[in-house]
Amino acid sequence: IKKGDNLLLGPDLNGNFTPTRIRSIHNDYRYEITSLPKGVRGCLAIQPKVDIHVKRSMILAPSIPNQVCKKFIADVKIYHHPTTINPGYNVMMHVGALRQPCILTNIYPAKTAIDLILKDLDQYASPNQPAKQTEIHVQSGQQYRFVFMFQTGIHYLTPGRLIFREGSVRGV
Repeated sequence: IKKGDNLLLGPDLNGNFTPTRIRSIHNDYRYEITSLPKGVRGCLAIQPKVDIHVKRSMILAPSIPNQVCKKFIADVKIYHHPTTINPGYNVMMHVGALRQPCILTNIYPAKTAIDLILKDLDQYASPNQPAKQTEIHVQSGQQYRFVFMFQTGIHYLTPGRLIFREGSVRGV
């Protein structure tokens, strides 16, 4: 990132990105620098064209990335759960720096093809109506494909490890 770059800041709660300009860059020692290389921490002063509330999971990017979503599919291994896990189950999701409450919308066996899940989700596009599926009994130590939906807003997700929890239920 260089001083004077024009980038997009987002996503906000509606999934929109706001054009911004980098006014100045400071390193961790409060010295002004002209560029910030990849992997180095620093502080950016931005100049948005409108007022914007900066929140976790927002990024600065030259173009809108593909990883912005409201729903996502995750391969999950259940480590412990003493109760039943069904569609509609609320969990706290931890993905990188993002911590957001999510709703479990669908459960599929671990070997289910992604294309089949996407086709199923397209048929039942309502966010509150889960897709039709066979009854699956979730057991500790088993792996499944879950479809999660963020309760609030649209967020940027990087592929990687996620952890969810709710009470004594744990999954990775």
